[in-house]
Parts: sequence; structure tokens; C-alpha cells
Amino acid sequence: MMGLQELHRPTVRATLLPPHGAGEEAEQLTSPEGKRQFLRGTYTGGERPEVRPVGGAGSHLIGALAHADALIVLPEAATGAAWGSEVEVVLLG
Repeated sequence: MMGLQELHRPTVRATLLPPHGAGEEAEQLTSPEGKRQFLRGTYTGGERPEVRPVGGAGSHLIGALAHADALIVLPEAATGAAWGSEVEVVLLG
């Protein structure tokens, strides 16, 4: 990481919304039990912070990472996250 001694990114809590252009019927986020997931997302701060996933779950989707300014964290104990739930978000920008 370019010789940095300490790398810290702020984390916040935000409401998880479906991807832009997808309705509430969009497939919800899933995660294998026992594995912490970091999914690409776009974050909107303010009085009611929100985050939306971008791209798919594959690590090869580099184009989606270019559109992301946050990572949605799904902890080891979670097997998914419903739209409207509160999730931890790591801010990248």
C-alpha cells in the first residue's frame, strides 16, 4: 500500500437500498455463512445515509469498483441483507 504505516478508512452505518434502476423486487444481497463480505457500493451521506450496491459479487468486476465510493460490509454471521436494513459501510473516498 505504497509504504503507508497505517491505513484507516472511516466506517458509518447506512440504509441498504436496491441498485439504481432495480425495484424492491430485486434480488437481495447474500453472503456465505462464516465469511466476511465486502461488496462495492455507492454512498449518499446526509441526515439519512444510504448505500446501494453496484455491479455483481464477482471480484473480477473491476468496472464496478470504478463506480464505487464505498464497501458494504456483511459480517461473518450474516447470510444476507434485506433492502431497508442498516449495514456497516467503509468509505473509500
